[in-house]
Amino acid sequence: MTVLIDTDLGGWDERIKKAISMLTGRGIGDLMNLVALGAYSAIDRNFIFGGRPSRWAPLSPRTIAGRRKGGRHGFGAQILQDTGILKMSVTGSRRGTRARGTIKIVRGKMLMLGSNLIYARAQQFGLPRRRGQFWTKGGKPYYRMLPAVPARPFLVIPPEEVKDIERMATQYVLTALLGETPTYNPGAGQ
Repeated sequence: MTVLIDTDLGGWDERIKKAISMLTGRGIGDLMNLVALGAYSAIDRNFIFGGRPSRWAPLSPRTIAGRRKGGRHGFGAQILQDTGILKMSVTGSRRGTRARGTIKIVRGKMLMLGSNLIYARAQQFGLPRRRGQFWTKGGKPYYRMLPAVPARPFLVIPPEEVKDIERMATQYVLTALLGETPTYNPGAGQ
C-alpha cells in the first residue's frame, strides 16, 4: 500500500528556504546589528536615567568638592558622565564612529558589547577600599588609602527592553519569511 502526501506549501517552502539562506548569510550580520542597536539604546538610557532598574550610588561629597575645585561646575555632579567618554566607549559605534574603548564583536549569532577603558570594570562592578598612594612633601612621608568605588552597573539591559529587542528580531525574521527583504537602518531610533 502506498500513501501519497502532498507537501505543496503554496510557495512557503521557497520563502522558508530563502529566509534560512538569508539568515545564515549576510542577513545574520544585519540582524545582529539590529540587536546591537537595541542594546545600545538600553545602555544609553542607563546613562540618561542615572542607572536602571535602581539609580546609581551618589557621588561622595569629597568627589563633588574635587570636581568643583577642578573647575567643572557646569556638570561636575553627573555620575559617570563628566566627559562622556565611558558612555561613548560603549554606544559610540551606534553612530557609525569608533569611539575610544569601544568593543563590538559579532561572531555568527553571538554579540558582545562593552568598553575596554581601564576604569570601566571598576564602575560596572565597584572596588573595595584598597592600598593607596605614598608620597613625600617637604621631606615628610604621606600615605592615603584609596576609597571604595561603589558599583554603578551601566551595561544593563532591563527585561522589558530585552523583550523589545526580541520583538525587533522576530519582525526582521518574519519579514524575510514573507518574501520581503528585511531592512537594517542604522540611523533608526537615534
